[in-house]
Amino acid sequence: TVDYALRQHFGSAFCTLHASAGDARLPASSILAFLKTHPGIEVLSSHHSAPWIPSTHKYIVFDIVSVRHPLLRLASMYRHHCAKAAVVPLSRAASAREFLEAMLDRHPHLVSNSQVTTLAHGGHFTRPAAEPDLFAAQEVLIRCAVVCVVERMDESLTLAEYFLQPAFGSLNLACPRQNVTD
Repeated sequence: TVDYALRQHFGSAFCTLHASAGDARLPASSILAFLKTHPGIEVLSSHHSAPWIPSTHKYIVFDIVSVRHPLLRLASMYRHHCAKAAVVPLSRAASAREFLEAMLDRHPHLVSNSQVTTLAHGGHFTRPAAEPDLFAAQEVLIRCAVVCVVERMDESLTLAEYFLQPAFGSLNLACPRQNVTD
């Protein structure tokens, strides 16, 4: 939804940049190299960048991070699996219990509150999240320009308009919700 809203507002000055592997991270040097070769880009979105890329003399970074209640995120992953059977090699008819057991066995980094571990460890899963990770993730979120709460996306985008207005002028990020599996 955030990407859609930004694309609607910024048009061709908006782009996405992703790593070749789904769980890879893009270092700041790769993002800066991309921006150098694409001077018309004003807004870049990536699911593979860490939300702590520093601003430079040429680029000012406004981190926008979306977070979701971890249990609602797992339920959404299950519904996505049932619709596409793409996450783990299970039948679409697998029960929620079978799905979660397979995820815990094969992809623990996706079910052990991956939002906390991603924020606390720069996207690297080293172990299940623990209390110190929660505090580290909280520190990252405090430094972000905007934190969107998926379950409150309309309000989050309204806050984004307000906080980003000094840099971008009047923004209109209102849009229908996208990528909804619920």
